[in-house]
Amino acid sequence: MGSQTFDFLTDSFLFNNNVIAHRFSDFSEQELLSELNNYREFCISRQSELEQEISTNASSLKIVSGLEMPTIGLLKQSAFYINQYVINDPVFSFGHRENEFSKVLKHSQGISEEPLDRKKLSEIVSYMNQLTPMVTADYVKFLPINHFLETPEQLPILYSEKLFSDVLPKPLIEFFHKNVIVNSLERSFDNPQAINLKRLQPCREIIFRFKNHINRHYGYILYKSDFSLLDEQESKFQVSMQLEKNLPDRDTFINWVDQSFYSSCKQIYDEVAWKTFIASRYEASYLTESKFIFDLLSKFFPSENGIPTNTANIFLNMELPFLEQVDISALMEIRMNYGEEFQNFRLHLDKQFKDLRLIKDPEELKIKAENAMHELNEVQIHAINQKISQIRKTSAFFDAIILSGSLLAASQGSDWSVAELSTVLATAARGYKPFIDYSNQIRQNPAFFLWKILKKSAR
Repeated sequence: MGSQTFDFLTDSFLFNNNVIAHRFSDFSEQELLSELNNYREFCISRQSELEQEISTNASSLKIVSGLEMPTIGLLKQSAFYINQYVINDPVFSFGHRENEFSKVLKHSQGISEEPLDRKKLSEIVSYMNQLTPMVTADYVKFLPINHFLETPEQLPILYSEKLFSDVLPKPLIEFFHKNVIVNSLERSFDNPQAINLKRLQPCREIIFRFKNHINRHYGYILYKSDFSLLDEQESKFQVSMQLEKNLPDRDTFINWVDQSFYSSCKQIYDEVAWKTFIASRYEASYLTESKFIFDLLSKFFPSENGIPTNTANIFLNMELPFLEQVDISALMEIRMNYGEEFQNFRLHLDKQFKDLRLIKDPEELKIKAENAMHELNEVQIHAINQKISQIRKTSAFFDAIILSGSLLAASQGSDWSVAELSTVLATAARGYKPFIDYSNQIRQNPAFFLWKILKKSAR
C-alpha cells in the first residue's frame, strides 16, 4: 500500500540521495523552506487520508511511538511481533517555524536567529529513506502527530487567580512535585546560548526538569511587562516587555516559580494525553522510553496488561544479537509473503512469555525471557536445519525415481512387467509423501519465520 507522504517525498528533491549527500548545498534557504512548507500543506490537506491508511489495518498489535525517531534496531526488533508502528513525521515537524513572538524573545536574550540546520535535515530524510521498505510493507506509518502540540502563530493570553494551581487534579500535581528538579539558569555574557545551571535562587530565568524524563526541559523568563489599553470595546491593548537586570522581590519570584511549575505540568500532561488519545483511536499501544511517563501512565491511567502487551514489553526490552544480521528489505519481504508463519512465531512468543507476567524480579525475568529466545534461535532453528538435510536426501532419492520414470517413458518398447511398473510408481509415491510432510513440518515450526529471515538476509 505504501504512503501518500512518501509519494510526495519521492517526487521531491528532499529525497534525492545526491542532494542529501551534499546537505542541500545547491538550494537556497528560501527554496528549502518553501519545499518544507509545501510538504506540510500537503500533509495537512491529506490528514484524513493519512489517518485512513492506519485505520484500514484492523490489527490491535500497533504501536504509537513516543520516541521522535526510533532507532532502526528497535524498529527491526518490533517487526518480529508488532503489526504496525506509527511515528511522528520528522520532516513535517522540522518544517515548523517559530512564531514572531518567540523570535523577538530570543533576540532580547542576544540569541540571533540561526539558518536552517541542513545537517539535521539531511539526517532526518536519510532516516526516513532507510525505512522505505518498512513503509512499503505498511509496517511503518509516518503521521504529523505533533501538529496539535506545535506553538500557535498567535499566542493565547492566559490568566489565573490561583496561578494555574488548578490546571490538573491534586494527585497529579503531587506526582509532578515529587519528581521535579528546578534550577536557576545563568547565561554566558559572550555566548548567550551557553548556560549554567545553579541552585534555585531569585533570578530572571529558570528551568524545570523531571526525574527519569530523558532530554526534556521547560524554561521560563521573567520579564517586566507594561500594559496600555488601546481599545476597550475590542479588547485591544499594547504590551511592552523588558528583561531587567535587577532581581525580582521574593514574593514575585515565588509566585512566578509556582506558576511556571504548573505550566510545565500541564505541558507534559497535554502531550501525553494527546499521544495516548492517538494510540487509543487506532487501538494501539503507546510506547515511551521515559520512565517518568511510564510511571505517570501506570499510576493514573492504568490499562489491562493483556498477553499481547505483556509479550511486546518483554520482547522489546530484550537484547537480540541476531538483529545485526537482519536486512530490512528481507525482513519486510518475509513478513508480507509468509503471513501464517509470522503469526505462528508471534503466538509462540505469547505462549512462552505468558506466565512471565507473574515474575517481579527483573533479573529472573531477563533470564527466563532469554531462555525462551534461545529455544527459538538455537534449538528450533537447529531442528529446521536437520529437517532441511532430510529433505535434501529425500529430494535426491525422489529425483532418481523421477529419472527412472523418464527412462521408462522413453523406452516403452522395452519389456516392463506390470509388477515392475507398480514397484516404480509405489516407490515414487513413498518418496513424494515424506517430501511434503517434511516441508509442512518446517513451515509449522514457530522458528521458521526467524529462520527464513536470517537465511534471506545472509544472501
